[in-house]
Amino acid sequence: MTRPDLCYKSARPGRVHSKKPRLNCLSFLEDSRRAFVSGRQMKTHTAAYALLLATPLCLSPPFGALGQKQKPKQWTWEDIDGNVRSRADLDEILREHKQWVKSSHKSGACADLLGANLSGAWLQGANLAGANLWDAKLYRANVSHANLRGTILINADLRDAFLAFSDLERADLFGAHLDRATLNFANLRGADLMTAHLNSTEISLSDLNDSKLADADLTNAFLFRSNLVGASLMRTTLKDANLTDAEIMGVVFEPKDLPTLEHIALAYGLDLMEYGNNPGPLTQLRKQFQDAGYRGQERAITCALNREEARRDPVIQRWFKRMAFDFTCQYGLSPGRSLRIVVWLWLSFACV
Repeated sequence: MTRPDLCYKSARPGRVHSKKPRLNCLSFLEDSRRAFVSGRQMKTHTAAYALLLATPLCLSPPFGALGQKQKPKQWTWEDIDGNVRSRADLDEILREHKQWVKSSHKSGACADLLGANLSGAWLQGANLAGANLWDAKLYRANVSHANLRGTILINADLRDAFLAFSDLERADLFGAHLDRATLNFANLRGADLMTAHLNSTEISLSDLNDSKLADADLTNAFLFRSNLVGASLMRTTLKDANLTDAEIMGVVFEPKDLPTLEHIALAYGLDLMEYGNNPGPLTQLRKQFQDAGYRGQERAITCALNREEARRDPVIQRWFKRMAFDFTCQYGLSPGRSLRIVVWLWLSFACV
């Protein structure tokens, strides 16, 4: 029996499409499978998007905590007995000490911070003149622009501390640890830095006039344009120290190790250096200048050695050497000077 044809009726009655598709079981099953797969993919994508949106919400802090501000950790310090003190306690000590300094020790109280742990302290511009900071720990502290005149800093830990522009005149820094510290533009006139540790320390454009650096460790220290006039460098370690443009007139030069030759060759006052009892370091420095071809610096060291020898001679012999050799040609440092003196004398007598 033949199956009657089925047709699609148009929206308008009486009109019939010309195409009359037939029902096919295989195409119906294929369409059903595709619809099922599309539904699964849609569900999978929907679940992925939901997971993507939910992840930040799960990882984010609670809504109530968004408006709360986390409080920074308050800085504290410890006294010699290990008691934890606050910043307010330190400010009160500084206030009392400032009053003590201004009143010439009549009121207030001297800051006694013996053995205190003040690591990381902010002491910029503080007045600690004459304070007791013996054995204090000031690791990575900011002590720039501070008044530390005559302050006791024996064996103090000032590693990586920032002391630029500080006034340390006559400060007692015996055995202090100043490795990698910054002392640029600091006033260290007359400071006691004996046996101090100044490894890789920045001391550029600083005033070290008459400072005591005996037995100190200045390995790899940077002393660019620093004033070292009259400083004592007896048994001082100067290995790889940079003394470019430093003023070294009157320096007692008896170091344990010589500084970098290229840098000390640019220092001022090589001919005015002195030695205490051992001329060996100056003689060795002259030999290095000679081997490296620094003729001017070699003559300057020769002049310094001869001057120091003449200073030890009897009075008459000393004055003879000064007039005959130092005044005329500075022991060979200025060979043309004698000729200029002769010409000047000849012109003077010729005009008479």
